[in-house]
Amino acid sequence: MSGDVVEGFEFFAAYKVCIAYPSDWELQINALKRSQGFISFKSKKDERYTCSLTWGPLKDVKKKSESLEGHVESIIGDLKNKRGIKNFKLLEEKKITVNDHEAMLFRAEVDFRSGALFSKTCISTVIQALYLYCEESERYLILYALSPIGDEFFSAFNYMVESLRCH
Repeated sequence: MSGDVVEGFEFFAAYKVCIAYPSDWELQINALKRSQGFISFKSKKDERYTCSLTWGPLKDVKKKSESLEGHVESIIGDLKNKRGIKNFKLLEEKKITVNDHEAMLFRAEVDFRSGALFSKTCISTVIQALYLYCEESERYLILYALSPIGDEFFSAFNYMVESLRCH
């Protein structure tokens, strides 16, 4: 990525995938190969703030859905019907451009059900997700974040999206 990183952020880069993330967050590498990766970013101050970056072979996701829009619609449908998710509310779904690629972004509010049989509680959460298909690197990239309801993480996630590079 060219240019300086915004204060309060630092870069992660591997195999031409690059992203800025909050510098006071922990970075966890779960899988790291050129063809496939899974990186987690977690707030040290508040464990409710998490973000994951995954990538893999584009041909694998195109088997399920040739189009980016179809892929995202499928994911949203799965979330609406997922066990443990209550009150799914789509806040935003739009096409954007990231690193000269068309990408899809969505935001939703959900209530996650957790707890034992007789003491279930609901945790209100915002899901933010970006889906990108890169023909040049032959990879898909997904940036997925969970945070409490409110806009505290909104601008940080947007900066992470803007900073994302796939080649």
